[in-house]
Amino acid sequence: MQLKTTLRPDLLTVSFIQGIALLSLHLAVTNEVWPDNNPPWLILLYTIAIGTPLLLLLSLDQRSQKKTFIGVGAFTTLITPLAYYTGVQAMPVQIINDGTLYFSYVATMTIAGFLFLIYLQQYISHAIKSFNQFSYEKLFLYSWRNFLTLGLAGLFTLVFWGILMLWAGLFKVIKIDFFADLFTEEWFFYPVLSVAFGFAITVLRNQTKVIDVIKNIQQALMKYLLLVLILVVIIFLIALPFTGLQALWDTRSGSTIILWLQALVLFFVNAVYRDETNERPYNNNIHRFVYIGLALLPIYSIISLYGLTLRIDQYGWSISRGIGIIIWAIFTSFSLGYTGAIMAKRDHWTDALSWINTRMGVAVLLIMLALNSPILDLRKISVSSQLSLIENGKMSYDELDIRYFRNQLAAPGYEALEQLKVQLKDSHPDFGKKLGDPNPQLYTGSILQNADEFINSLQILPKGQTLPEEFQTVLVEYYTQKLVLHDSEKYLIAIDLDSDEILEYILLHLADKRAYGNLFYYFEGEWQINRTIRPDLDLDEESIAALRRGEFEITTPRWNNLKLGNSVININ
Repeated sequence: MQLKTTLRPDLLTVSFIQGIALLSLHLAVTNEVWPDNNPPWLILLYTIAIGTPLLLLLSLDQRSQKKTFIGVGAFTTLITPLAYYTGVQAMPVQIINDGTLYFSYVATMTIAGFLFLIYLQQYISHAIKSFNQFSYEKLFLYSWRNFLTLGLAGLFTLVFWGILMLWAGLFKVIKIDFFADLFTEEWFFYPVLSVAFGFAITVLRNQTKVIDVIKNIQQALMKYLLLVLILVVIIFLIALPFTGLQALWDTRSGSTIILWLQALVLFFVNAVYRDETNERPYNNNIHRFVYIGLALLPIYSIISLYGLTLRIDQYGWSISRGIGIIIWAIFTSFSLGYTGAIMAKRDHWTDALSWINTRMGVAVLLIMLALNSPILDLRKISVSSQLSLIENGKMSYDELDIRYFRNQLAAPGYEALEQLKVQLKDSHPDFGKKLGDPNPQLYTGSILQNADEFINSLQILPKGQTLPEEFQTVLVEYYTQKLVLHDSEKYLIAIDLDSDEILEYILLHLADKRAYGNLFYYFEGEWQINRTIRPDLDLDEESIAALRRGEFEITTPRWNNLKLGNSVININ
């Protein structure tokens, strides 16, 4: 069989433009020019540079280019303010370093973009004039094609890059470094790899029959796995009355396990019952066995909701609990829709499958977008919930998870802590001290405005120890870059750890009974900085008290290291 390959100059042009856009953003970040240190614009531009070309690569059709550009342009216009809003949550940039913010944004926008793409593809290819004309069978077909196309195109790009590295490596062996230098230059690999990725998508879009064969093989296997899942659904419910729910809640992840089971059942059901024909994948008896198990899913929804609300009542809202409730609501909507169809149509319940799924697809798309907007900002909801627990007397200020506010609630968490510093300065001085530096204006932009005040904020041990001026400069410069500035207590311990009569310095940050920090030592005429220090366990009250009193000592490891030639094996 000869595979048809038609090059698409329009798609290759889109890929090249994407490569140039990503290169420009990379250079801006590495050279610290705009939009570096400006998260709203940086996230917005990266969203456009990555998302818009991908949508065009997968949907652009020469017969309906105008529709495609209008559709992709409209979606881009819709998501740009959401990208900007997400970036605002990462400010002030010198304080907030919340990786979960970017992860959740990428995850939700990927789902939203994927769903928009399959609706756009069907709209373009089938001249849809009303929403009722959307077909779940076609949406499912496009979703699998897109998934496999992206996966195979990514694999092709990785292999292509590997061949370039092999090329460079072979010539480097014979003392020719030209290719190694060329292939690792940003101005080379960004556009080249982008065009390679676009080329792979161009080729794969011409091979829909091959893609569909892979899809059909996967779905044939899912047909049998679905039966196993339905059996698990039924047997587990039969066992629950005898074991009770407490064992499930004792795992601390009972609701998560239930939601995963629902997710797998719903996914496999939609993979197996995808055709809008009277032909069924099973005989009548097995078909009924499947939909009986499917009709039991609302019971699982009740169980998981009980677990989720129990945690919310005890500890308030958090991002993870909010996501759990949203996932629960989506799965429950699918389950109730299918159960209603089963009750109404029995053996012919699949007649309603397309109607339910096409509308739920839009609902999920809107939810994913709302999660990146003020409408459904889980960080603000979490902050409000935690503070309301304190106001209602269900939690004390000392029980407030400051680390969670700082590390996972981005700007809303930072702003709430800053307000608490001011409000509780006099009424709860100990809690104010726990929150950290009382002068947030000390740090503005990306540099320290008052180095002396930063040094004075350290508790130097032993007390009365004088710091070398050269070391003070290194210390301030390091924390100008790292900006680990709002930890609750900062201790600088001067101690000779290696018995060379030169003091080393350990800067420890104590926050919520956890200590972490860095080792500074003098070597070969200059100050060096060791990797981050973390204890194996949280510090107990006695250890914290000893630190605050300045009581510490050096202990030697039980085992010495083993040296083999130039290699040292750390036994401890």
